[in-house]
Amino acid sequence: MAKFSVQNGVSGSIKYGNPRGNASTDMQFVRTAADQVASGYASLVGGGAQNKASNFYAAVLGGFGNTSSGVASITAGAGNTASAENSVALGAGNVSAGDASFTLGLDNQALAEASVAIGNGNVASGVGSGIIGSTASITTATGIASLVFGGSAGVGYLPNQVVTSPRGSQYSGGTPEIGTLQVSEIILMGETEIQAGDPFVAFPLSLDGGAAGPLNQIGIYGDNKAWHITCDWMVTSLNQTVAGKDIVIVDKQAGSVTFVEKANINFVGDPALKNELTMGYTAGPGPIDLIVTVNPTGVFVPGGVPSSLFRATAKFTIVEVKTN
Repeated sequence: MAKFSVQNGVSGSIKYGNPRGNASTDMQFVRTAADQVASGYASLVGGGAQNKASNFYAAVLGGFGNTSSGVASITAGAGNTASAENSVALGAGNVSAGDASFTLGLDNQALAEASVAIGNGNVASGVGSGIIGSTASITTATGIASLVFGGSAGVGYLPNQVVTSPRGSQYSGGTPEIGTLQVSEIILMGETEIQAGDPFVAFPLSLDGGAAGPLNQIGIYGDNKAWHITCDWMVTSLNQTVAGKDIVIVDKQAGSVTFVEKANINFVGDPALKNELTMGYTAGPGPIDLIVTVNPTGVFVPGGVPSSLFRATAKFTIVEVKTN
């Protein structure tokens, strides 16, 4: 099959490079190893030096020392690697190792499927997670679809968590320490159906709206942390709504979580539900540090229809600070 190269490949030859892949295009003259060529089917090396495109449809647009080894992967710049299918690495020293992942800037890593790392020295490890315009920030494997935006040394470690203004070196003045000072938001959801005449019982909220379990509850990253939480919550049932705003202070020391104080600063809603419901905050076992529930304030018995569906949502705004 036709191929185009500015040099004729010779197996094992550093000067001319290994044979090119079928339907490939190789515009590179300078290499230090024989495999620094467009060896994949329909691959491209657009120029530069010491670049390699080794898989189907892989492309190095140009630059120095780039490797596009994933199917339909793309690199450009210096020292970038795109090793997963449809991955892209642009800039210098970046690694895109998750399928459809993307890196841009300097020394970033996008390790999970559809993850994005843009900035300097960031590592995105959560599926669908992103770091944009930050330095030395991370998303963990548990931070699915989390986002760190700006700042330095932030950490997205809960599903769908949005971290803003991290300042990991605020107190040390030296090397940033991940997650020592940041603000973030998370959303919790839950629902329960109660038969007419049955008493209302507490039900938990979770980060994905599913049945509460170890993977969708709140675990605080690291230890020796203080959380200041502002919780805006709402519960609806049969076109009736009650809503409130709580302030909660949570402390985690030596792996043990305590609640310093909780205060309700606003409480409004339908007269039928107002003062019948409230939010509860308790410490959880094992990796779960905080359990959030909708609680009855008394013996509340829904009635009038065969059953009542209660739906609740809570937005946490969290100021997170490492205490020592």
